[in-house]
Amino acid sequence: MNVQSRLLLTWTAVATVLLAPSLFALNRVVKLRDIAYELGIRHRSAYVALGGMQTELARMERFQVNYVAFGSPVAAAEVRASLAGARDRLDQLASAGHAGLAANAEVYLDSIEDATSRLDSLIAAGMNEDATALLGGVRPLYTRASNAIDELAEELTTSTELEVDAAREMSDTVTRTLVGALVAALLLALAIAYRSTSALTSPLRRVAREMAKVAGGEFTPPDTLPYARADEIGALARSFRTMTLKLSEVDRLKAEFVSVASHELKSPLNVISGYAELLQRGTYGPVSEKQQSVLSTISAQAHALARRVSQLLDISRIEAGGLSVSRAPIQLHEFVDDVDRAYQAIAEQRGISFIVEVDPLLPSTFDGDADRLRQEVLGNLLSNAFKFTESGGAIRLAASRSAGNQLELAVSDTGPGISPDEMSRIFDKYYQVGRQARNAGAGLGLAIAREVVLAHGGTITAESRKAGGSTFRVRLPLADSLAPAENARVS
Repeated sequence: MNVQSRLLLTWTAVATVLLAPSLFALNRVVKLRDIAYELGIRHRSAYVALGGMQTELARMERFQVNYVAFGSPVAAAEVRASLAGARDRLDQLASAGHAGLAANAEVYLDSIEDATSRLDSLIAAGMNEDATALLGGVRPLYTRASNAIDELAEELTTSTELEVDAAREMSDTVTRTLVGALVAALLLALAIAYRSTSALTSPLRRVAREMAKVAGGEFTPPDTLPYARADEIGALARSFRTMTLKLSEVDRLKAEFVSVASHELKSPLNVISGYAELLQRGTYGPVSEKQQSVLSTISAQAHALARRVSQLLDISRIEAGGLSVSRAPIQLHEFVDDVDRAYQAIAEQRGISFIVEVDPLLPSTFDGDADRLRQEVLGNLLSNAFKFTESGGAIRLAASRSAGNQLELAVSDTGPGISPDEMSRIFDKYYQVGRQARNAGAGLGLAIAREVVLAHGGTITAESRKAGGSTFRVRLPLADSLAPAENARVS
């Protein structure tokens, strides 16, 4: 299943989950509407029937009195019509769903109808006085029937209220059910969306992390990426693995080329440098002053090229994991004196103040590879300091004890400093700070210095001051058992 199909399936599932409670709510609302509609019709019909019955009974009583008093056939017909009308109202009440109420009212109506039949018989027999006496007994029936209808109306009101309460309770139940269903559906939809999103983004994050490692120079494809997936993410992972393997091969070929080329260059460079020195000494005959100048330039350039070749060799060894350090006890004062002597002459030639300080509380010896620390660490740091410091400036090399029982070698200068944009990249291979540096050097010195310091178990950091100047700090671990130096020195 590809990513597009997975997304479509996810959103379909989310829509289905959210649609289910909506359809349920719609069904309940329709049912409530039907109940309310039916309730309105039934109770409206019931009230109309009860009211009509009251009217028919009052009309019947009025015409019955007239009939007994005057014997009018019209009045007799009106009594029969009112009685039939009252019966119709009873049927309407029963049809409205209140058969019980209709049966209670029918009892009084049957009694009135029986009394009416007896009155008709007495009047037809000319027994008007008996009919008048019977009418006096019939009239209370009308009163009881009217009262009964009022009671039926009250019962109907009570019944209506009960049904309304039931409908309201149903509405509340529907509301609660709907809210619960919507919350559950929302949570389920979120769970589905989260699971689907995680299934897509989690492998992408892993690929992104591995890409960052590749950008940092690590060309080993991991086994944790989803290579077996059949969608676009699996294709991306497989392409990444292929790319990483090819980059690894390219990096290996590059390292082999640099190593081979550097080895091949060293021999002719040594020959060129050696013959230039022999010519300068006059081994092959007298050399003019102009020729001496040319030979000096050839010798200096040969030595500069030899240093760059050595740096390339070191970088190729570092990339191949073959950088080795020969650790041995180093006399601190001798180590610092060697550095001091190597750079004092350069400082005097350029008019730069070069100061070397050693903390008296430092041990007299420390473990490390003296040649690599002197040439590839301090040599690179001091060369950069002299490169960027103008005449009249100052360079300082300070040896002290830092926190965590470490030897700190700090190289400070009064040069232009390093911009914040470049500070994060100064230890990268082939990166050079400033236009002046890009015109000279290959940008390998600080990268090699960092690797040598790391091989010693130490750290190297850099900082730049706003007013100008930079400080590089090299921290190397010290052994607790080493004794402090007897004297500090400042030159």
